[in-house]
Amino acid sequence: MKKIIFLFVSLAVSLSSFAGGQGEDNGLGLKVYGGFGEQFGIGLENKAEIKGMSDLYKAKPQIGLSLDNRWYFLNPAFMGLALNARWVDFSYDKADYKMQGADFFSQIPSIDEDYLTYDVNNFSIDALNLGLIFTIYFNDLLALDAFYNIGPSILIQNIDISDKLENAIENNLDGVAEEKVEDAIDKFNPYPDNLFAFGVNHKAGLALRIGIFQIGAEAKIGKAKVMDWGFEDEGVDFAPFENHHSKLNSLRAFIGFKF
Repeated sequence: MKKIIFLFVSLAVSLSSFAGGQGEDNGLGLKVYGGFGEQFGIGLENKAEIKGMSDLYKAKPQIGLSLDNRWYFLNPAFMGLALNARWVDFSYDKADYKMQGADFFSQIPSIDEDYLTYDVNNFSIDALNLGLIFTIYFNDLLALDAFYNIGPSILIQNIDISDKLENAIENNLDGVAEEKVEDAIDKFNPYPDNLFAFGVNHKAGLALRIGIFQIGAEAKIGKAKVMDWGFEDEGVDFAPFENHHSKLNSLRAFIGFKF
């Protein structure tokens, strides 16, 4: 045991001598993300629903950015522990969702089956997330951060018929037929134009810092409950969505700066 303690102390002293004084290392961080997740949208409660929807729902990669500050309250030469405030974290992905009742609508002249999709825009906004950062300093330029954050999330999902379908309806159908087709689409697909979900997320990850640059990856997990915001205004029944949740899970790589 004494040998292990001696080796640990020797390593700490050597790291301290090698790194030099790191100062407080407080500062502002900016990350730009790319990854996958939060793609199945809102209103999915179980694996069966997700599996059934995955054949219809084709999501593209997620992009995003975040802004945060750190304040070290423990900062010897070779390591540090900081309070971390992630002020805002924004991400976006787009998806194509095959319309329910496509077999029926494809029988309408001038409407191709490939047109029968929704354009889905998913926005994820996290604000005022708090956590800790543990830092190991290798030298004056190189450091490794391990971090954890927790805080509120809001998901916004905008749903609209595809541009191709909208153009086909407007250009090839008269006013009466257009209204009937749009009413039928609403009956087959009773979704409001915008869905909202609110919940709590957890983030954990690693970042390698080289000077002011940083690169790393993080995992985000959590669950958000679908809210009734806007349902009444759009005349859509909220009951089918009342107990539905959306998973906040995603995996993202990032590059950025720490000033």
